[in-house]
This record gives sequence, structure tokens and C-alpha cells, in this order.
Amino acid sequence: MMNAVLIRADGSTDIGHGHIFRTLALATALQNFNWSITYVCRNLPGTPLRRIKDTGCSYNLLSSAISEAEDTTQTIDLARKHKAAWIIVDRYATGETSLLQIKEAGFRILAIDDICEHPFPVDILLNQNINADTLDYRTSSQTLKLFGPKFALVRERYALARSAKPKEVNTVKRILLFMGGGDSKDATGSMLCAIEGLDYSVSVDVVVGSAYHFLDELRKTARNSKHRIRIVQDIPDLVDLLTLADVFICAGGSVIWEACCLGVPSIVMPIADNQLEVAKRLSDLKAVIKGDNAETTATTELRFFLEHAFSEVERLTNVGKNAWRLVDGLGVSRVCKAMATRTNQEHE
Repeated sequence: MMNAVLIRADGSTDIGHGHIFRTLALATALQNFNWSITYVCRNLPGTPLRRIKDTGCSYNLLSSAISEAEDTTQTIDLARKHKAAWIIVDRYATGETSLLQIKEAGFRILAIDDICEHPFPVDILLNQNINADTLDYRTSSQTLKLFGPKFALVRERYALARSAKPKEVNTVKRILLFMGGGDSKDATGSMLCAIEGLDYSVSVDVVVGSAYHFLDELRKTARNSKHRIRIVQDIPDLVDLLTLADVFICAGGSVIWEACCLGVPSIVMPIADNQLEVAKRLSDLKAVIKGDNAETTATTELRFFLEHAFSEVERLTNVGKNAWRLVDGLGVSRVCKAMATRTNQEHE
């Protein structure tokens, strides 16, 4: 008999797709261990439902206007309907009261978090970020804490594509640009304008999500550019493009661990508060090159920053090496084993 898991996560144009995408990495791995997966999401603009369906998971939609109390009640009802043993929560709005209610209803909980805003009465607490051990998490003594990039939710395809050594950068000829699945303020456009100012020719692969609203403007920029620019929308992963890239430019978030796994030098331009501290810590470890907020920094400043970063090829190579050492691509397997172990312990 298959075990059943319910995943409570949201994604939209405004909040991005990171919560959905990193849980999909875990969902895919759990399916390989014969767990059935059902998502519960609020019906928000830009929710990547096709991506959930393509992964083989079912989903249920909640109203975008319900209260948090009703959200929790409906989540519990759906978990009972699907006979779930675990509820995985990757959602900032699900607070201590809701987690206690889920726990008291008899479900095991794996919570995925990176901001530490409330106590976590859960079975397993996962924070894959480099700064996880600096946060003052309040948990019970029975909570298993899975902290740091060792548990990064990197999909199997990245682990399989991981080379025996990281990339050597001799010159920056090919750039991969991805500023998040939502990108509601068009950081992608800002970064592409900065790249346009480079005084030498490069190839740029630009990836945007299904919820990206500035596609017409982006295509116009690409048509008029002196560079070779290819725009790709809503692709299942970045493995092939990362493998080809000399440099990866992103806002941070879960995608940074995928680049680390492949040893691709990354330039991180944080656009959200929860991306900032992780970017700082990775920068301190010389595992990324950190820039300023791409949404608020002037184009000329962004261009100058990129020109300087691209000229330091030895630094870029070392950044890729340091990143490659941080993430081995086996984090998802470790999380699955932790869930299985906790399940078996309770059945003994």
C-alpha cells in the first residue's frame, strides 16, 4: 500500500514559484519510494498548476480569500480524504496555531522554512539555507532538524548532471539569466538592459516563468540587441542551460542550490528580504558573487558591476568550485530517508 503525502504550498506571480518548485523536487523523490502526492494550494494568479500536474501529482485549490483558520481546516479535511500520513508545509502564512491544529489532528508534519518567524511544533524542520544554524528556531526536543545545503532540495536530474569537477571559466561568453518564476517588477528586464551595455558580444539565455508579464517588452529588447539573446518561458528545469553557461545570474532562492550542485559560478542579485541573508552568507564563503537589488539599482551601476565581475575569470572559477563543494545533490534523498525513518519509528 502506498503512503500518502499532502503538500501545502502556494505560488503566484507576486510571491514567486520557489515554494512549489522546491517541494516538487521532494515530491518527485517520494514518488520513487511509492508515496502518492497531493498538493493543496490557494487559487492565486500565476500558480504553476501545469508543473504540478506534469510531475504526476494531483492538486486541490482553496479559495484565495479564505481565512487562515479555514485554510487549516480545509487542509486537514483534504488530508483525511486522501489518507495522508504526512503533511508537508512550505508556506510562511501557516503559523504555530495552524501547525498545532494539524498535529493534534494526528498528522506528521515536515515544515520547510527559511525565515524563523514563529515556533515550529513539527516532526521534521527543514531549512536548506546556509544561515539555518544562526536562526533561533523554537521546536520540541523530538523535532528532527535538517539544516544547511546538505539537505538542499535539488532534483535528481541535477545530481545526475553533476560533473566530477566544477566549471573552469576562461572568458564569459554565455550567460544564463533567471530572476524567478514571478518577477512581478521585471528584474529580468533590468538585468538584460545592463547586459546590453557591455562593450563586447555575449550570448544570453533568458528564462522566465509562466506568470511573467513583460514578455513583449523583453522580446523587443532581444530583437534590438547587439547580443545573441534567446528567451525561454516556463521550462521544467535549468539543467541543460546551466551546463552550457559560463555564468549564472539570478535573484537567489532555491535555484541557487541547483547552480551550486553543478559548480556554475553564480552572480546573485537579491530582490526579496529572505534572499538577502543567504546571499550574504554564500558571498562570505566565496561561493557566489553578490550584487545589489536588481529592481532598485540603476542600469549603469548594474552594468559596471557585471563588467567587473565578468573580467575576474579566476574569481569566477573559484566561486564555482566553492559552490560545488557545498551541494552534492543528495539532499532530497536524505530528507526522504528521514521521513521514512520517523514513520518506521512510530510504527515500532
